[in-house]
Amino acid sequence: NQPGGKPLACKVSNQQKIEQSILYSADPAMFNNAQKPYFDQIAALAKLVRFGGDCYSYGLLASGHIDLVVEADLKNYDVMALVPVVESAGGLISDWNGNSSFDDEWDGCLVATASPELHKQALGLLKTA
Repeated sequence: NQPGGKPLACKVSNQQKIEQSILYSADPAMFNNAQKPYFDQIAALAKLVRFGGDCYSYGLLASGHIDLVVEADLKNYDVMALVPVVESAGGLISDWNGNSSFDDEWDGCLVATASPELHKQALGLLKTA
């Protein structure tokens, strides 16, 4: 809270480069054999990689403490409540192809980022998955 009891709005970081980003994911085992090389490629570029945050990772992203979340093997009910949290803080969230529809046809792969430039970089590495 700000002085006077006014709540502070969440805001994502302004990180623009994967090489300077903090990456979170719930579990490295969530990626199948076809997806893992793409995650590993991003993880190798990131400044710091952490696991185990689950939905907390998206709160960290929305509040500017981390810059990037990459996950797979999710269901639409896992992310529907997280979309407005990330987007209202200025972040972007999509599947690995850049689509933001998490309907029943969604493949369960997700990337959430702090900036459009970071999102573009991540998608460039993930789109071929």
